[in-house]
Amino acid sequence: MARDLETKQAFAKNLQENPTKSEQILKNSLIKGGYSFKFNEILFGYIPDFYFPSKKKIVELDGKQFHNLEQDKRRDSYFAEKGIQTFRIRSRRVFTDLRQVLRSIDVFLGNPVKIKLKKKPKLKPKKVKKKLVPRVLKGFRRIK
Repeated sequence: MARDLETKQAFAKNLQENPTKSEQILKNSLIKGGYSFKFNEILFGYIPDFYFPSKKKIVELDGKQFHNLEQDKRRDSYFAEKGIQTFRIRSRRVFTDLRQVLRSIDVFLGNPVKIKLKKKPKLKPKKVKKKLVPRVLKGFRRIK
């Protein structure tokens, strides 16, 4: 039993020190956003990607590396029994739409979504170009 714990702790430490590219991007974005979370730490014998202890919620990035649908279902139901909700995101979405991923996490964690409206650019009055009239024709009027 102690040996299993040591092995799992070593594995968790390795995951912390060598995160996937998507985990690293999301981790940095969450830190910049002021979130408090645990990253790849052991929780009830499992190692969730991001655990938010104050909210009792987990965010998992599902990629090719550790994705197994049956194990994920068992794990999610186990956490649900412990009163912890799990939110799963495809890791490729971190690369394609990070802003939407962060908004989804905000909603999942129960935080208000901060929508930044873009200011409409001020319209500048159009400059009217003066028609250039050759010097020779300045004194003449156009006949209609």
